[in-house]
Amino acid sequence: MMRLLQERSTGVGATGITCAIALRAIGLDLAALLIESLEITVEGNAFVAQGFGIAAGRGERTGKEPARESFARRYSAEDIKRLDELGMAQQTKVVKTSDASSLAESLRTIGRALDSSRGQLIKLSKGERQFTLVYKDEKGQAQRQECLGLSLYKSQQEAVSLRGKKKDIWDDNKS
Repeated sequence: MMRLLQERSTGVGATGITCAIALRAIGLDLAALLIESLEITVEGNAFVAQGFGIAAGRGERTGKEPARESFARRYSAEDIKRLDELGMAQQTKVVKTSDASSLAESLRTIGRALDSSRGQLIKLSKGERQFTLVYKDEKGQAQRQECLGLSLYKSQQEAVSLRGKKKDIWDDNKS
């Protein structure tokens, strides 16, 4: 919780929560859904996530194909802090590096890049294979950037190596 208060604000009020923390927390909350499409926007002092997904495990018991369902969730600063604390508690139980292909890690990587450029999130969209980010840069100019899942994976692996951990998850299997 201390690090939440020390880091730069996302522009969502004076919360002290970085975009990387907020987006990762949202990704963790949505992890139970197999996301087909996602849009995250900032509205006032909250993040709003909406899209379509398939609830993991649905349809397995009945043998029917699981239904695609829409979702819409609103996250206040308190929601983000709570989800971040839950995520941190779960992370301490895990020994290996986070799964770079997970929604939470992809969103965290995007948020980290946005934080480092001192940008403010306007809208983040996820399609089947790519993310589209619309943000205001340091000068207040609207910018648009697209990135593929593979480039996010590479960025996450670089961040892991900078923290002194193994560079590649495949190293876990090598002697």
